Amino acid sequence: WSQNDRQLGSEPPVLVSFSAGLLAGIAVDVPLHPLDTLKTRVQSREGFWPAGGYRHLWSGLSAVLAVSLPGSALFFVVYESSRHFLERRIPATQHDKYKAMSRDAVAASVADVSACVVRVPCEVLKQRMQALGPCG
Repeated sequence: WSQNDRQLGSEPPVLVSFSAGLLAGIAVDVPLHPLDTLKTRVQSREGFWPAGGYRHLWSGLSAVLAVSLPGSALFFVVYESSRHFLERRIPATQHDKYKAMSRDAVAASVADVSACVVRVPCEVLKQRMQALGPCG
């Protein structure tokens, strides 16, 4: 192995991957939620102001965190497990960087499909809460 080749270390414990996913989800969802709420209201059928305007920009955050965080955690767990599984089955040769990239791409695809099972229902609920506000 040269210094430019990528070789995975030992597989992290599931709890480490799960925790990393939770923290990544919080780091993305919390600061971007008000912007997502504004975008949803601009796109709503009744228009921006009737949909709530600038009021209650955090509406729907509880639904996002309740379902998005486990989805992010699931992504990290499945991604790391898939990456290490593929690394054991298809080891990269010294001059074949495409195998390593392909393994990462397949692992990310499998992880994203797994996370979408959780993410899509949450997105529908979140957008309804954003458009209707806290009492809708």
